[in-house]
Amino acid sequence: MSVKEKLQQILSPEQVVDDPEVLKEYADDHSFIPSQQPSLVVKARDSKEVKKVIQLANKEKFSLIPVSSGPPRFHGDTVPSREGVVILNLQDMKSIIFINRKNRVCAVEAGVTFSELEHELEKKKLRIPMPLCPKAAKSVIASYWEREPKTLARFQWELCDPLSSCEIILGNGDTIWEGEAGYLGGSPEWQRKQGYTHKSPCGANNMNFKKFGASQGTLGVCTWGSIRCEVLPELEQVLLVQDETVKNLAKIAHKLMWLRLADDIFILNALNLASLLKRDSEDIRSLAKSLPNYVLAFTITGYGIIPEDMFAYKQKEVENHKIPTVDSINGISSKDIQAILRKPSEEPYWKLRLKGDARDLAFQTSLAKTPEFIAEMEKLTTQAKFPTSDIGIYIQPEFQGVCCTLEFNINMAPSEAEVVKKLLQIAGQKLFSSGAFFNRPFGEISDLVYSHYPDSVILLNYLKEIFDPRGVMSPGKLCFKEVSQ
Repeated sequence: MSVKEKLQQILSPEQVVDDPEVLKEYADDHSFIPSQQPSLVVKARDSKEVKKVIQLANKEKFSLIPVSSGPPRFHGDTVPSREGVVILNLQDMKSIIFINRKNRVCAVEAGVTFSELEHELEKKKLRIPMPLCPKAAKSVIASYWEREPKTLARFQWELCDPLSSCEIILGNGDTIWEGEAGYLGGSPEWQRKQGYTHKSPCGANNMNFKKFGASQGTLGVCTWGSIRCEVLPELEQVLLVQDETVKNLAKIAHKLMWLRLADDIFILNALNLASLLKRDSEDIRSLAKSLPNYVLAFTITGYGIIPEDMFAYKQKEVENHKIPTVDSINGISSKDIQAILRKPSEEPYWKLRLKGDARDLAFQTSLAKTPEFIAEMEKLTTQAKFPTSDIGIYIQPEFQGVCCTLEFNINMAPSEAEVVKKLLQIAGQKLFSSGAFFNRPFGEISDLVYSHYPDSVILLNYLKEIFDPRGVMSPGKLCFKEVSQ
């Protein structure tokens, strides 16, 4: 029997797809990873089916790449690196397992998107941290598992927040539970019947397997997770601060985080702000020219027992610290920002609106160092003879202002692909040598980062041998050695 027939035997014929048009969707993405078409797409509907597929992959020695979000896709982490790879698609795993208002926690399967979960949370007057206008088909679990930066920075206390407990099916076919679900004993279903809500992130013997996150599917598959929620504010106001340089805004952002005044907070340059608010390329360029170089947006909120007092206190503190806020900037009002806040992007996805294609370069640094990295990137862009006006900049404070993610969004046309590819190679090397911390390395950046940490590569490959000894999960990604099939 062929692999396709064996997969159909353990699942059902309609769950195993070899339609060339479907396979083509996974052959490439918005990255410079070489195009490679998978052999099959398998659509799992629950954790048991995921486990069966992984166990069969070990037995029959074929490779898997887990995918839980829809297109457009970036980074190349879901593009096969060799022939014969099977895509393990989790988008049909749509169960919202529970929402607990009292303990402010929910649990969802891997296929649930932000828009689907946010709609249900609003009924309970809850919210979750979200990336800045994620794509409509973005999986909540995938976003948290890959540690994407989130705008609701005031409630981030550790790297894996807001993901608490989760289920991980390892590359060897074993299932482990992380967090509260892992140390209580019994199955998660039994635990829920006893009243546990899986909010505690602490695992058995202090093991934190959630740090598998950002592993690009190379160690296992997260099939469901519990998420710490926050109260939906009864009062909320978006405030804006503008400046021609990022230095002053970075200082203000750090102060707001230190004072715990801002809930959502982020900094955008004119191009990225215009791309978020407009859909047409000409409208984006026109608006970007009329805006200041950088805009800081943040929210102050009131909720709980005395929301009015909380809101009034924050308003007063913003005034006392002389933060130069405005309600609108050249026709862009705080209400315009609030309309897109904590909501998925409308089509087309905002990063693709200017030229139809884009590449990202993102890393962590301190707010104080962002001006240096931006100046360096502008210098490298000019040397590459690429227009600096086509590069969006996004700064997302994290960990109470301890660090931030600095992201360059390089908008490109097909004819500019070679120039942008070379720019990314040079910029990655230069910024890395200047102290950029690539906490989520993809593609060539991954090779660059791991080449500087040989001892870590040895240790990680030992872990790979434990959790995925046959190398069935996402071959060719990160620093892991290829296992001959």
